[in-house]
Amino acid sequence: VGIPAGEAGTGAQRWERISQRVLSAIRARGDETTIMVPGYGYSGVQDWRKTHPDGWIVDPAKRFRYEAHHYFDHDHSGTYRLSYEGETARASE
Repeated sequence: VGIPAGEAGTGAQRWERISQRVLSAIRARGDETTIMVPGYGYSGVQDWRKTHPDGWIVDPAKRFRYEAHHYFDHDHSGTYRLSYEGETARASE
């Protein structure tokens, strides 16, 4: 979440390079288990297209999944101050 932007790009772009290097290092050791790769910014599905407009992982084993989270409260924080019904109604305002 807190990777600073800089000459190497946005925090999200830097995360994409870091996560690819980690996956590549795991594969280089011969591990072929499924690897879950979270997105940047708490992996929030509500921001995924903006944060990660394109897929970035190249996996020779073809055994990875992107991991996203979604909280249905109005501000996607997971605090749920209202009922589920009340939160989802507020989200559409």
